[in-house]
Amino acid sequence: LLFARIGDRRTTFIVRFGLGLGMLQPIFALIAASTGPAPLYIAFIVMGIVSGFLEFSFVNWVIMYATPDQRPIYSGLFNTVYAVALLLAPIPGGMLVEALGYEAIFIVALLSVIAAFFVSIRYVEAPENRSKTESA
Repeated sequence: LLFARIGDRRTTFIVRFGLGLGMLQPIFALIAASTGPAPLYIAFIVMGIVSGFLEFSFVNWVIMYATPDQRPIYSGLFNTVYAVALLLAPIPGGMLVEALGYEAIFIVALLSVIAAFFVSIRYVEAPENRSKTESA
């Protein structure tokens, strides 16, 4: 409930903060490859926190970004893309792990989160700012 309440007010910030925390997961996994499983415990705790941040914030951002008549389309498209990605991502991920090992998948995950973080900073405007500029 805390993440949902915060996400209602500062959606874009919460998405960026969640992505920033999400960078820690593959880093801890890469550290665990050389030090043992202890960093993985921290990575799973971070994963729970990141899931809480992003689950509510992405949905809130989609709803706030779209106009009232576009909300069903944006929401449906978001859920469809999300489901397809969850369904298909394990296939290339498994092939990469089989070919190059687990370290490679964690490096790809880290690069993906860094890219998403960069896109969120560079190209994503806060919906609350967007509505102010459109009304002016």
